[in-house]
Amino acid sequence: MVKLLICDDEVKICRLIKNLINWEELGVEVVGMAYDGLTAMRIADEEKPDIIITDIRMPGMDGLDMIRRIREQKMNTDFIIISGYRQFDYAQKAIRYGVEDYIVKPINEKELYQMVSRIIDKRSRNRSLIRGKENAEMQLRENQKLMQSNYLSRLLDGGKESREGHPQFDPEGGMLRAVLIKPDIDCSENGPEIYRALLRKIGEIVEGEFGRLSVPCVSAVKDEGVFLILTYDEGLDLNNLLRRLKRKIISQSNLFFPRFTITIGIGGEKAGISGISGSIEEARRAVLSRLFIGTGEIIREEELPEEAGDSGSELFSHKAKGMMLDKIEIFDARGVRDMVRSVGLKLEGMDTANGVLVKKMTESILRVYLFGTEILRGDSSEQEILDRWSLRFCMCQSVEEVFEQLGTFLQDDLKMLAEQKNQTQLRPIRDAQKYLQNHFNETVRLEDVAEMLGFNSAYFSTLFKKETGNTFSEYLIKLRISRARNLLTDTSDPVADVAEQAGYADLKYFSKLFKRETGLTPSEYRKLYQKVQ
Repeated sequence: MVKLLICDDEVKICRLIKNLINWEELGVEVVGMAYDGLTAMRIADEEKPDIIITDIRMPGMDGLDMIRRIREQKMNTDFIIISGYRQFDYAQKAIRYGVEDYIVKPINEKELYQMVSRIIDKRSRNRSLIRGKENAEMQLRENQKLMQSNYLSRLLDGGKESREGHPQFDPEGGMLRAVLIKPDIDCSENGPEIYRALLRKIGEIVEGEFGRLSVPCVSAVKDEGVFLILTYDEGLDLNNLLRRLKRKIISQSNLFFPRFTITIGIGGEKAGISGISGSIEEARRAVLSRLFIGTGEIIREEELPEEAGDSGSELFSHKAKGMMLDKIEIFDARGVRDMVRSVGLKLEGMDTANGVLVKKMTESILRVYLFGTEILRGDSSEQEILDRWSLRFCMCQSVEEVFEQLGTFLQDDLKMLAEQKNQTQLRPIRDAQKYLQNHFNETVRLEDVAEMLGFNSAYFSTLFKKETGNTFSEYLIKLRISRARNLLTDTSDPVADVAEQAGYADLKYFSKLFKRETGLTPSEYRKLYQKVQ
């Protein structure tokens, strides 16, 4: 039997859930009802329930804290959130704990029954996989689906089309078409984690919906969105199907993900797999056009104006590239940001501008930036910065936002590189200071310290002055006089011995330096400040 725990601070809600469904018929045993979070946690510890239906708001410990603690204890438990409140911040937090199902009050019997049934089916499948008793026919279908999905992923990542490695991908008397489902969510309020969680949720909804409709579909979730390759015949009303799918995605996801829109890009129709890369690029172009026409639309590539073939060379000319490299060289991070934003303003004013050109311009700017920072970057991967920008680009919803984000992205990166360079330059100076502190009473020459650290003496002298504010000899004198002052106040040693301990064999020269630095002779200083009687 599957164990179920019901948690809600309203007694009547707990009783309603318990009596709403014939749990025994479902193979479910209700092991307890809890009206506060602490009691729920105690029962969970004792009974190890398979499913917990819980309210978000409860006294003692709220539902999310309980979920977090159960996750930390590695219990194999599925959760259904039940609440009368559309509190998006709570729902988003639940995503991080792996909660995928929720139901809103008033509770619908059919909806609850289907949700629990789905969880039971999922758990049953998982157990079957662990035990290795998977049905051979189902395994074959899953393997084929996986091969097709992997093939699609390779295409999306820039691989070439091949008729090998994707059996039964070709339609039988039908057509193929690529579709890209692109969610847009406010990136100022939601980070990559939330965006990617939304993409995964959409991927699950798409798989379930097309499976229910028995429409052959292969999907892959990427940062650009959820890609689909549909196989269908002329009788399918694709626009109507995608409109219904869009409504379903929004209705099933809006509690967890507030204020998001769905743009759907439709590529051209192809007679076979050999043309699917073209359809994928057309779907991408359709989605990129939302940067100009706005989000939330279903866009067919063939309905877009023909691309003018403008390279955008006048937007980011050879001269402008040189200016950017100059700004990178002097670490003018704000200047780099402003140049990027000016390119965006020019592009917005072009009659022939389109989403593909926007993407090309950001790539051109990035190439120049990476060239200019190649030496500074050292061993760090260029691919890492390209991947980070690619994700941020996918989250932008307008041309203005693209270049605002790119400008800020490069500004922050250049500031980080400047700080790294500064730290690299400071390290040998710190090593030099440490050496002087340990050897100040010996014969120490700037040339010897520079050679020890691997520097030309002239460059080291300039760098030392820049970072400490003193020349090498000034710093050494201050260090020695500081030591002498301590010896004069803390000991009764003769002044000549103090001078020698501070690194000066010539008492007369020591006394002259001491008076210059303190305004007093060593003897006067001792009389004024000596602690030892």
